Amino acid sequence: MKRTIVFLLGTLAILTIGVLPTKAGVLIEAEEVVNFYQGRNGVEERHDVVFSISGSLNTTALTFRALVGGIPGVAPRVGEISTGGNWDMYEGVVGPTSFGTGLNNFNAMAVGSPFTLSGRLGQVYLPRGYLSDSPLSAELTVMNTSFVALGIDVNRSPFQWSVPSGDMITLSIIPEPSAAVLLFLGIGSLFLLRRWKREGYVAGLAH
Repeated sequence: MKRTIVFLLGTLAILTIGVLPTKAGVLIEAEEVVNFYQGRNGVEERHDVVFSISGSLNTTALTFRALVGGIPGVAPRVGEISTGGNWDMYEGVVGPTSFGTGLNNFNAMAVGSPFTLSGRLGQVYLPRGYLSDSPLSAELTVMNTSFVALGIDVNRSPFQWSVPSGDMITLSIIPEPSAAVLLFLGIGSLFLLRRWKREGYVAGLAH
């Protein structure tokens, strides 16, 4: 039984490794969620994609370019995630130029720190007057959509961009909970069935 528990915990650890950053920096976790709101017909259901942004960034080796501003949205084809707001624009980001095939989707709202990543342009936009290594925290909600509708390449996750200081910006696509749970339970069930068969429990139940 102890070996079984260890195996299941190990399997769970393997499933979660793909969503963890390997270095200091900014973590962006994308997840499909169901939100409820008060609509014309009472409480209604809405399927959204939420990008949760946290961490900090060392900007000492980045190149400051301009003061800019914009609106929240996501554009997988050009590797862009934006919470909107007013930013300091920096260049020097290296990594994937896209994380999918989808075009711009501005049906979005955001709270928290102004933040934008542009993979194709190699830029990161941080809050006006941002101090190097200061904490960042934001949430971008793209409404009435899904990973498929946004054209996000879930199978390539995680996506990582580096900055000259060695910090990483990591985008992790969190799979639908039900799928992850089913995979975990399926692997665990196969292991248990194989063990029971080897020890004669399955044969005993058949009589």
